[in-house]
Amino acid sequence: MVALDQNLKRPNADIKETAPARREKRAPVQPMKFGDETDLLNDSIPIIEKLYCWVTGKGFSIRDSQDIDQKNAEALWNGCKFDVPR
Repeated sequence: MVALDQNLKRPNADIKETAPARREKRAPVQPMKFGDETDLLNDSIPIIEKLYCWVTGKGFSIRDSQDIDQKNAEALWNGCKFDVPR
């Protein structure tokens, strides 16, 4: 068994790290402005939906939920009348 162990090579034993570690380029980050959060949230929706499906095994559509919320909000605001005495 000892002779066998001496003849075995570990796969990564002879590999030397010649390339420098991969690093992100650092550049100044522009300050956020009002409305930037909308693009960020909208771009993250497909990622969230796929992650939710992967974790739970069930589909979920944030866009469908937003449509339902929009219809409910319109029904509330169009169906109510507010009188503010001054």
